[in-house]
Amino acid sequence: TGEMPKRHSLRLGELFAAELLMLSAISVLFSVMNGVASSYLSMLGDERGIANISIFFTISSVAVLLIRPAAGKLQDKKGLSIVLIPSLILGAAAMFCISVSWGILTIIIAALLKGIAQSSGQAAIQADCARRSPMNRRGVAMSTCYLGSDVGNCVGASLGGWLSGLFGYGTMFGLIGVMVAAGLGMYGIQIGIDKKNKKGGN
Repeated sequence: TGEMPKRHSLRLGELFAAELLMLSAISVLFSVMNGVASSYLSMLGDERGIANISIFFTISSVAVLLIRPAAGKLQDKKGLSIVLIPSLILGAAAMFCISVSWGILTIIIAALLKGIAQSSGQAAIQADCARRSPMNRRGVAMSTCYLGSDVGNCVGASLGGWLSGLFGYGTMFGLIGVMVAAGLGMYGIQIGIDKKNKKGGN
């Protein structure tokens, strides 16, 4: 009789790259920001009487197309921080602009900021996740990265609905801005982990 094939038990580490979970969590914030803007901006416009607020999405999309190639080139030369840190700051600023907006000009500014932040930040995280991982872990790394985007897309609209129900649309956008700004602290933790790992490797 032939030997029975050994069973391979699937471990959590084979499904998720634990070392990338902090970056994935930051990706959640960008997706939440995007989901909330897509779901509730028009409602804020109706509430505050802001006409033609849908121009936000056109301007944001144009900003994505124009900025993404330049951001990728900058990241290749200078590293993740030079792209991700400004992206988090601009994303938070975009949400704060929306929260206080009563006219189309502020919405246009928010659209530019959000488009730059969204296109640069998430793309930078994806590229860095791939760079950090050996070839035999590249699939797991990208899966972990995209998991953050998926989670953000799932919870963004629900979180926005809950917050707007409690505090109103303006305050809700402001609170999302606080969440995005908190990504700076999360990235600081990631930098600390990287330094510790590098020191341990030496």
